[in-house]
Amino acid sequence: MEQLPKTEHEQEARVEKSKEEIRAELKQEVRDLVKRTIAETAQQMSNPTRMWDKEKMEAEAKVEKLLEKIDQL
Repeated sequence: MEQLPKTEHEQEARVEKSKEEIRAELKQEVRDLVKRTIAETAQQMSNPTRMWDKEKMEAEAKVEKLLEKIDQL
């Protein structure tokens, strides 16, 4: 009977690890997507301006908020 709680604890630990791995994967996918999008947009623009810098900073802020929401899952 003593092994049952240990097994439950091990299962909970595995579930938590899985959640952390999923969060990490989601965050990495979001970062990769943003980097690709920024690179594609920059490539399309022949003359980057300050407006582009502002848009980039706004996009990065939105990404950070999204990553925080992922952490809350």
